[in-house]
Amino acid sequence: MDQRTPLLATLALIGLPYSLAQADISHRKADLTVQVQTVSGTPLEGATIQIEMLNHAFRFGCAVEHHRIDPESSGYDPFTVEQLQKHFNSMTYGNVMKWTYYEARSEEENLALAALPKTLAAFDSPDALRLRGHVTVWGSSYQVPTRVRNSSDGDYIQQQILEHVSDYHATFKDSGIDNFDLYNEHFHVPELLIDKIADSSDTTAQAAKVAEWFNQAKASDPEAVLFINDYNILNYWTDQDEDVIAYKAFIDAVRDAGGQIDGIGLQAHMDRPTTTKERVTRRLDILAAPMEPTANHPNGLPGLRLEITELDMSVQNRFFDNSWGWPNPTMEEQVSVTQAVLEAAFEHPSVDGLTIWGLNDFDHWRGNSIMYDDLSDDDSGTTRTQIEPELKATGQLWIDKVEGEWWEDHEGLSSSSGSFAANTFKGSHRVTVTYQGESQEAIVRIDSEDTVTFEFSIDALDATTYDEWSDRIDWLESSSERDADPDADGVDNFSEFAFGTDPLAFDSPQSPQFVTSDGVNYSIRYALRAADSGIIADVMQSSDLVNWEYAPRFERVYFPTIIDGFANYTVHLPLFETDLFYRIATKER
Repeated sequence: MDQRTPLLATLALIGLPYSLAQADISHRKADLTVQVQTVSGTPLEGATIQIEMLNHAFRFGCAVEHHRIDPESSGYDPFTVEQLQKHFNSMTYGNVMKWTYYEARSEEENLALAALPKTLAAFDSPDALRLRGHVTVWGSSYQVPTRVRNSSDGDYIQQQILEHVSDYHATFKDSGIDNFDLYNEHFHVPELLIDKIADSSDTTAQAAKVAEWFNQAKASDPEAVLFINDYNILNYWTDQDEDVIAYKAFIDAVRDAGGQIDGIGLQAHMDRPTTTKERVTRRLDILAAPMEPTANHPNGLPGLRLEITELDMSVQNRFFDNSWGWPNPTMEEQVSVTQAVLEAAFEHPSVDGLTIWGLNDFDHWRGNSIMYDDLSDDDSGTTRTQIEPELKATGQLWIDKVEGEWWEDHEGLSSSSGSFAANTFKGSHRVTVTYQGESQEAIVRIDSEDTVTFEFSIDALDATTYDEWSDRIDWLESSSERDADPDADGVDNFSEFAFGTDPLAFDSPQSPQFVTSDGVNYSIRYALRAADSGIIADVMQSSDLVNWEYAPRFERVYFPTIIDGFANYTVHLPLFETDLFYRIATKER
């Protein structure tokens, strides 16, 4: 299947309306100006400009397990590596960065995991894949060390968490990880950690303890970008948004206690067909709002950045009995919900990224990824049989949006000012400029309005008009007027142009050369700019080097020999009895 085939035909077949209406995504774009000029700064008109988009600034990520991308692992999967590099610019490990896995490895092994994504390309571009760190602290039983899980001593548990946070973020400092889910699922698995540390009924006390976790991470790595992360927020089932409001309130409580939270993560395991873009947008607005003033912060605090961290269609699992999840959703419903979340996220100015949770059904926790179906429907129980992957309609939607509607190339010519401007998506672009057969290339990464300048070393000898020649010369303080003689060598600027000499250096054109005399005629040769430059050349003669007159031209060869851009003209003149001097005078046609 051609993975760049538009989804329109697919959606038409299943009867789903697909809106092409453009919402306001101006915040995702910036003006890129390409300036083309000579080394001295003279604008060059007519250069061909090509701007090829390579990568988004916005995170379009995918969760994969490390063994799928590690060439030394028995679970290495070339298909996963190929698709990850083709359709995404970021990844998240599903499990291996969690507490128990982290503790079981050496520092060297942990850093090798952090470095692995950098060996892969983002959207098949020169940029490397980015990595989200998932997760520092999570209260799920299988990810809490036994010594902590079995303890009922809140002080001990808090100390263990702080020591883990300190070590974890010291290890990954300077590893290039974009951001971290420092605390995961406060509202859904509090029993083993935070509820033992502070009373579950005391939000303020719990927020103060969690604030210590964030601050400990910042102490180990002041540059770490730290998120809190949870689910059942974007997909909350009522329009009263109670859980959305509660999530925001807890985050604000942690911040009020001094906790250095940098961003809000939204897992987005979507499980109901009632999800609309309007509902998702409303909840993003709630979460992105500034913190209200408090006694600790009389002016409040700015709103936080948001990311969709684990998008999938969370069906009831295909291969074991589980009552939680979306029962038997149609593909039309899944496409509709995927589109709602994708568009709401990309259009919202506070959202910096969206990560889908899993590439393919075989590796997906519930057997239902966004991109590829590679599971046999004949399986039963917990058996999973992998088959050839088939792109889903939800995966085609992803491609059509991320690499189609939200992907732009530009092409044009530089103007008389030497510039070409394009309003394009923020991210990486390959800019190629071609002028007079010479091409230059640069990769430009833009996050705001920017100008990239290309300079061409243009030889003035290539100019075809006086103005073009003059523009290619750095005159400094000297006059560029045609009749000026800034180097005082007795040759005005126009003549310097015609004969190919330097207007700023004391030199003279090559003198006309006597070639032959047959006793009746002279043959005189002179060199002149070969291009059709609007130059008229006349042979002048004098007997005293003071008084000059036009020589009676007998014949001029109009098909000269061209060498290095200059033509050698041969002129035949009648022979005189007296000695004469000759010179070539030029003027503009």
